[in-house]
Amino acid sequence: MNGFDWRGLTLDDGVVLESVGEDGRVVLWVRLDQEAAYQYWDRVGTAHRGEVRVERGVCWTTATAVRTRRRASEGLLARLVGAIAARRSDSTWRMPDGGKAERCGGRRADLALAWAEDGSGPLDDRRLREVWSADVLLRRLGDRLVLASGLGPATDAGTNPDVDAGTEDQAATAARLLDAARRRGDRRGEAAALADLGVLRGKAGDADGAVELLEQALRAGREAGDRAREAEVLVDLGHIQAARGLAEDSRRSLASAFSLAEGLDDGSAKTAVLERIAELRAKYGDPDGAATALDRAGEAARAAGDPRHEARIHWRRAIAAAESGRPDLAAARAEASIALLRSIGRPEASWYEAQANRYREGAAIDPAHAADGEDGPGVLRMAQSAGRAMALFLGSGMRTTTTDSYRDRLAKCRTCPHHTGIRCRVCGCFTNVKARLPYERCPIGEW
Repeated sequence: MNGFDWRGLTLDDGVVLESVGEDGRVVLWVRLDQEAAYQYWDRVGTAHRGEVRVERGVCWTTATAVRTRRRASEGLLARLVGAIAARRSDSTWRMPDGGKAERCGGRRADLALAWAEDGSGPLDDRRLREVWSADVLLRRLGDRLVLASGLGPATDAGTNPDVDAGTEDQAATAARLLDAARRRGDRRGEAAALADLGVLRGKAGDADGAVELLEQALRAGREAGDRAREAEVLVDLGHIQAARGLAEDSRRSLASAFSLAEGLDDGSAKTAVLERIAELRAKYGDPDGAATALDRAGEAARAAGDPRHEARIHWRRAIAAAESGRPDLAAARAEASIALLRSIGRPEASWYEAQANRYREGAAIDPAHAADGEDGPGVLRMAQSAGRAMALFLGSGMRTTTTDSYRDRLAKCRTCPHHTGIRCRVCGCFTNVKARLPYERCPIGEW
């Protein structure tokens, strides 16, 4: 390629030459950061018979890169993804040393490989900056070779719909997002990715590993001044602590999260945090604290203009009141929920009304029965889960959404401030799963 001696290059550590083709195509492996169980690499290739341009003594040719990963030696984060990730992508390459790397990201097309026109000496930054502006990133790959990135529109692993469509498992996505956030010095992004990894680790059954990651996320969120993120992580941490039997630690975490949530300006984030606090307090034996958090969550939902969410909170308060032996309050809360559902035309309102009537009839016959019988709190809990399931089933026709709709939904999620990279901070769902279901809706109405 333009007489450049590719095979005679002295490459930096972490840069490996794969091939130099007769058609001029060059393929290199460029090592990135190691996160979790994987070492990440970019497989960088030039075009077949690609054009070589010469500007101000700099030769360069366009290139593309595909993000890949290769399992690294075992460690804490290695065990994290190793325990969580089970699915592998279909695209794999054999690296020059014989190891196998699998694709885990999209193809980027905003790159170039550059070298000096005479081919014999290094390129200095001054000459490179005469060709490219300061917003182009430069990485030296060896004594005479530079990789430039950011030359134009790119499809990278952070925005490629194919990644979210299933070429990565959730743990690998979170680990990649963590890597990207750390490389660009984004503490908010780092906090989000660490929190996602912590949640996934907790789901995999490793409470100790989850706590370690969540504590890292908490520090990153505090340093970034992201109070909403800090509150969310404290709730996640409180959940894990309670599951480990650390009741006092959990209470402190949830109390701190409650204080932070009370001061949030974002109504959706505030509602979500307070509702999760209520759920955990109820689960771990603090019904009064749960009721207080639910009341605050309802106020936040009302202030945010979210009647559907407010209706759900009213119903949860009805369940809590029924469980504490207060049938009159339970009936009043249930009625408030039904009224809100009717006001926005929700078809499940009739189902909820029938179950509320069933609860009231049981309480009228035997008030004591209203606190523990099959026509007591259980019927209200069942109404909530069954009512939603009924509405979703009827609305779905048992179908998944179209590919175009799925990608459009994910594209909106990626630009949303409530999206962590793999989860929605408002509803808590993993978006690559939720976006496939035609009956599901964005909690803030984006799709």
